Amino acid sequence: MTEKLLKELTKEFNNIKKLEYIKSANRGNTSVNITFANLLKNNKELHKNIENESITIKVKRSYSKAFITLTDMLPNNKDNLNSLFTEKYKFNSIISSKKSIKIGTYYFKLKIDYKEKCIKLIITDYFDNILEDSIYWTFSDLKKRIIDKLAILVVIKAWPDRINNIEYFKYYKMNIYLLKKFDYFISAVDNGYIKIKLKINYQTNNTISYHMSFIITEEDLLSIYDLYR
Repeated sequence: MTEKLLKELTKEFNNIKKLEYIKSANRGNTSVNITFANLLKNNKELHKNIENESITIKVKRSYSKAFITLTDMLPNNKDNLNSLFTEKYKFNSIISSKKSIKIGTYYFKLKIDYKEKCIKLIITDYFDNILEDSIYWTFSDLKKRIIDKLAILVVIKAWPDRINNIEYFKYYKMNIYLLKKFDYFISAVDNGYIKIKLKINYQTNNTISYHMSFIITEEDLLSIYDLYR
């Protein structure tokens, strides 16, 4: 089924590619994704089958160096963060295993705990004293999420153009990636290829909103994927 589906997707992409520049379906950063998604929905059977399989499609403008978001996932015990963020800061930071990053008055870093089989978010003070090391993502939960959603990753590139202040897209390239064993995902975090993007916002009712995403550059995708085409 998967092989047949990928062939159908390739055929449909080639049809879209022939359309040349297509008027954006909306405005803003998401327009390149939404416009392509709307085109793909014209093939109802293909669109339905893709949603039923572990296939994720990411669409990027040709010049974009933005990270690719693999998955959004809060840690198993996210409530432990609340005790640290008592001041009304807003954060939008990228955390990796290779270097501590300062957020507010704290320092954040990822660490792989192979014994406990989890990725830990280590939080320290200026003197490197550990303030929090019980915030984690278990390997088992991550594996289920990644395999369910990202067994196949499709990255599509588009040339943008603007005419009379309206954006148009020409979808010209598609790469299909097949996920390697989950161990490669953990190694990629350990080696700093996969990072976590952390957003923290305070709501009007004084509650804290957390958003965490596992992200990677397009260049580093081959650390966890094999290229299908």
